[in-house]
Amino acid sequence: MAICAGLGLGLLVHRYAVLPFVVEGVIPKALVWIAFGLLLGARAAYRAGLGTVTAGIVTPARVAIGLVAALVGAGAGFVIAPPLGFAPLRPRPLPGFDVSVPSSASVDAKVESYLRGHLTLEGPAGMAGALSVAWSAGALFNADDVQLTMQTFGAMRGAAYGAAIEAEVAVPEALPSRSWSAAVEEGQIWMTQVLCGARRVQITTAATRGAERLHRRVLGSLRCHPDPAADRSVGDIPVIFELGSGWSRVPNRGNDLQLTDGTDTVFAYTASSLPADKIVEVLTKGMPGLHVGTREGTRWSISVDLDKRSHPGWLRLCDCDRDGQTLIFMWIAGKPDADRARGLQIVQRARCRRIGERPQTWSVAPTDAKVP
Repeated sequence: MAICAGLGLGLLVHRYAVLPFVVEGVIPKALVWIAFGLLLGARAAYRAGLGTVTAGIVTPARVAIGLVAALVGAGAGFVIAPPLGFAPLRPRPLPGFDVSVPSSASVDAKVESYLRGHLTLEGPAGMAGALSVAWSAGALFNADDVQLTMQTFGAMRGAAYGAAIEAEVAVPEALPSRSWSAAVEEGQIWMTQVLCGARRVQITTAATRGAERLHRRVLGSLRCHPDPAADRSVGDIPVIFELGSGWSRVPNRGNDLQLTDGTDTVFAYTASSLPADKIVEVLTKGMPGLHVGTREGTRWSISVDLDKRSHPGWLRLCDCDRDGQTLIFMWIAGKPDADRARGLQIVQRARCRRIGERPQTWSVAPTDAKVP
């Protein structure tokens, strides 16, 4: 009787004191039924012993047996359904690197190419939360980029978030990295960016419990083995502009192309093949000063708040028939009363560079060049 009661109690303690209250999967839920079965067995054993001399007597031996059984039950629950931070990890080969992640019933793997892609696990190990691994071209974020990322993340999920705090997370081979964490509603989110060859790998872990431990374990499993030949194409934006003379490239640390003629500015970005409305939504939430107007096919009229004034512009999306790429073209006027027809012509004529077509080259804009 004491053994059954102790085991059942131990399983219940593990289920509701160690694991999150809301879990997915069969095993965590089965713990509850096993526990109730053991408790019912203990009750049946107690009732079967009624009328005997020792019935109902609590002895030190019975208490000790019950406590030991409770510890065994809690330990068994830990092994059968470990908390998120201790969940088993399985190696996952990805383009140019390997990383170990927990199992998940909901996996979104979009391995578009060596240049970009993502792996997202919803409810890892059956627990409330998410884990994602994404890779793309670009440098490590600076402090402003980090805060903007958190702002965009909170806006997309409709969640309140706290300020991002720099964190130290060990990365194998001492690869260049940057980590931060933030409170999100009742849980935490941890993000780490690692430079793996010419690409940036970002690992994000969000959960109500165990996010930090899982995040550190996943990062500790990262093995980077970049492809030198493929690395040479990282950061290339396959765009062809018809701009004429007078345009030059604005140096920047981001994964975009910025051109200026000293008055107006043209941007080209690469994005994953998301629905057009989703891309525009992300852009709007990531650029607070951007206002998107009416859609006309694959283009939108826009305005951008600069120097306390509204500057007109145009936004256009173009699907490239390779690597799942979508190009984002944006023209922003340097003056509030600029000729919008000129900007529309620029974004309409822009296109994806064909495979084998020679890339365009641009002179570097002077450091004192005016950029909207």
